[in-house]
Amino acid sequence: MKRETLEAQINKAVSLLKSVPEPLKSQAFPVVLARLLSAKKGDGTPPESEERPTPAVRRRRIPPQPTRADMLRSLIAQGWFKTPRGIAEVARELRTRGLPIKVTSLPALLLPLVIRGRLKRRVSKEGKKETYAYYL
Repeated sequence: MKRETLEAQINKAVSLLKSVPEPLKSQAFPVVLARLLSAKKGDGTPPESEERPTPAVRRRRIPPQPTRADMLRSLIAQGWFKTPRGIAEVARELRTRGLPIKVTSLPALLLPLVIRGRLKRRVSKEGKKETYAYYL
């Protein structure tokens, strides 16, 4: 690099740091000068070859959670329905296994299993109230 070019870059660094307070100026001067000297055009921007690529964001892969239907199928496979179970019992068991579920949403999941023959159900009447018990 020519002496005139070097002096011009030093003067440019000094002029850029005029408004910076003294304790910071002595720390910032080498950084500004290095950028000016490494720049292609001399305007302070780093050359394209020295630009750092932005790091890729790593996303932690979360394993898929079992669905409500998957949980019911696992209860069937484990033989949990060997004894007749009411809807409230099924909901309680699913909650203990970590799946919060409302009792009112269970009939929509249990009825297709009954229709396909994976479960059976029986009706018990207590006065005017009918309850269903599901079993294998």
